[in-house]
Amino acid sequence: MMRNGIKILCIAGVVLACACKSNSGLPKDVLPLDSMKVIMWDMMQADELASQSTLKDTAHKLAYHAIGLYKEALASHHVTKEQFYKSYNYYLGRPDLNKILTDSLVNFSTRKVNPTLKPEIVKPVR
Repeated sequence: MMRNGIKILCIAGVVLACACKSNSGLPKDVLPLDSMKVIMWDMMQADELASQSTLKDTAHKLAYHAIGLYKEALASHHVTKEQFYKSYNYYLGRPDLNKILTDSLVNFSTRKVNPTLKPEIVKPVR
């Protein structure tokens, strides 16, 4: 009788764990790596644009201008600020996934800047 109860609890735990995570192993409310890579690229571009416009026009306030551009970048991906920061903090808390995200972002930016370059093959360190 006790064994059946333990089995049921184990099965319920597995079902609950699967329900809380997507197929990729990420929590449901965390953006996948490929999406984060592109969103972070756009956020970096927004930051650069804000910096460049502030250099050209000293009347521009960098933070104010950057915030508007960040909002536009997130809106173009249909992502809220909360979704982005939740995902960003999740990846910061997972060094293994953060490394993959960072490497993907570097390769993505290299291809964007110079499309003729082949992406670097990054092998995981064991």
